[in-house]
Amino acid sequence: MIKEPNLLAKKLALLKHRYTRRRKVLEANDRDYNEVLSHAIFAFRRPLCRAMTRAVLKLTNHNMGGAVGETLWKWRSVSVTSGLVSRVVIDLLLEHPVVTVSQVETQCHLEVIKVKRTTVTKILNQGVELEILTVNKSLLGGNEYSMTDVAREELIDRMTLKYTDPDVVRFARKVVMIDEMRASSAEVDSQKTRNPNPMDADESLFELALNGAFDEVKEEGQ
Repeated sequence: MIKEPNLLAKKLALLKHRYTRRRKVLEANDRDYNEVLSHAIFAFRRPLCRAMTRAVLKLTNHNMGGAVGETLWKWRSVSVTSGLVSRVVIDLLLEHPVVTVSQVETQCHLEVIKVKRTTVTKILNQGVELEILTVNKSLLGGNEYSMTDVAREELIDRMTLKYTDPDVVRFARKVVMIDEMRASSAEVDSQKTRNPNPMDADESLFELALNGAFDEVKEEGQ
């Protein structure tokens, strides 16, 4: 006999609600769902959220102190939009030798950055004024932008500091931990299906609850 059916029923309902929510979030974004991994993420939610928040703060901080990447900082700190669009520009220029206004505008929309074409042009020209970018006429008559040596050197300076930042490293370790758990979980599931063995683990109480094994437990009065 269950001593506290009301408490158990409430816990089961809350558990299923939380993990149904997580399943929907993952599957809506083409990610595989796994009960064990989801439980681990929820159990470690506070340190995981904190690690990500600290890393984002460090990675998105334009001012790194002193003269490190000072010109890039000036370009990015003009406005919130400048910070976003300038990163799109750099990202494209790390893939292509030159970019156009149309390329940047298209990529901004793909990155869900709402920006007008005139704003993109203004930000690119601000980069030229700061000698982060150079501009030349293309064969088709439009403007093409490329990175200067100043931009390349400052990017390397900033990258060096950010890749070695303790908060960023801490977050990276947690990302690898989660990825390893995902891979291991997928491997275990595959082994159970492909080559069953007495050493395979049975479903845990947590997994049984999520899969409806205790759905008959009801609160009193229901």
